[in-house]
Amino acid sequence: MNYKHKTSKQSRKYGTKYEKKEIYFDKKRKIETIRELYRSQKYDLMYKSIINYINEYGEDCYVNHEYSKYYLVLNEFEKAKEILTKIVNSNSENKYYAYYDLAKANEYLYNYEEALENLFQIINSKHPEKYHALLKIAKLYYIIGNTKESDKIIKKIVNNNYSNKQFALEELLEHRIDFNNKYEAEKIFSNIKDNIEDKRKKIYLEGRIELLKGNILKAKELLESILNKNDSCYLITTYELAKIYYELEDYNDVINLCSEIDTSAGVYYVYISKLLALSHIKLKNIEETKKYLDYFKERQFNESYYNLSGRLLFYNGNYNEAIDNFKMVSTNMDKIYYDSLLYELYSYIKLEKYEEAYKILDILKKEDNKSLSLKI
Repeated sequence: MNYKHKTSKQSRKYGTKYEKKEIYFDKKRKIETIRELYRSQKYDLMYKSIINYINEYGEDCYVNHEYSKYYLVLNEFEKAKEILTKIVNSNSENKYYAYYDLAKANEYLYNYEEALENLFQIINSKHPEKYHALLKIAKLYYIIGNTKESDKIIKKIVNNNYSNKQFALEELLEHRIDFNNKYEAEKIFSNIKDNIEDKRKKIYLEGRIELLKGNILKAKELLESILNKNDSCYLITTYELAKIYYELEDYNDVINLCSEIDTSAGVYYVYISKLLALSHIKLKNIEETKKYLDYFKERQFNESYYNLSGRLLFYNGNYNEAIDNFKMVSTNMDKIYYDSLLYELYSYIKLEKYEEAYKILDILKKEDNKSLSLKI
């Protein structure tokens, strides 16, 4: 994307300073509208607004940054990375914000060293919100196993008077929950729960802690108590609750809870669609399952498509075809890859091909694998 490119409409000369000023403020208003749509999770409208902006004024670093965030929401990390790399290589004043999102893209692509390099660009600058980058660095060190360095950074965040220290600790708590670290999650929650201003968020975090402790019914009760379509936590609460229903084998409850979630939910639509597809597979609703398979295929979410297609074939007794689909899942997609390996193992057992089953079992045994959390 070339930021000097102008559409024919943009390239005409505006005769007065007044016209140029009007254009400047109009562009500023439209960028803020796009950002508000992003914050409100209205991703379809966000996309349309971005395209309208580009058609009217051409591309610039501001609209392209919003475009990259749209791709991040859709899990299209390579596209986001391409846009963000061009922004950080420019002399744009917002390039340090772009570095942060570039680190996100690299993290999701498992390029952890690149992600750390992106974040240290922010740390070494005069960026006003360095604590965000510090928190992200702490998370990345934790992911790659350098817990000592991670803890050192967390202490730095806690011991300094960063303006949003509470927010940083809440982010840290969710990260520890995501990584199933019950001890650290409980410890952090105990220290910060009295300072969480949003009552619903406090209950949401408490529900996730209870789920981590294995108190699934207590977690269900807590999350159901805050389920509200008008609440900012609605989508994430719906997703966590749907996972609980699935674990409890309440597949119709998953469908009833999530059936009204549409593509405007962005990344949560992707997550929830997987649970809906799995629930329909369990209930042998073939036609409904195919709708979600078509969605994943159309959006080129290939790993999800092959994994879910394999599961559908597995539950219909087509084990050889199921294996063919599971083999198509990339080894770069950790969670989906290991779920696919597990189903491949079961398929070989069903076919009484025990030699092949043992080979898969050996691969699974070698991995410290925490991804197989959903019921088979």
